[in-house]
Amino acid sequence: MTSALDPSTAAAVLDLLTGLRATRRLTLVLVSHELDLVAAYTDTVHILAAGRVTASGPTGRLLPARR
Repeated sequence: MTSALDPSTAAAVLDLLTGLRATRRLTLVLVSHELDLVAAYTDTVHILAAGRVTASGPTGRLLPARR
């Protein structure tokens, strides 16, 4: 989703989506290989391996703070 964007633009897009999610009570799906991005912007994570869910739960439990 943001791989072709420079870091500041990617952050701006994700901040906008986060704001929309909160104000409009939306559910968003973020698919990424960038674990720092996933850890920073999600509440729940589903980890896939070979196309199958191998773990699922709160992001903080599955992806401890990476910063």
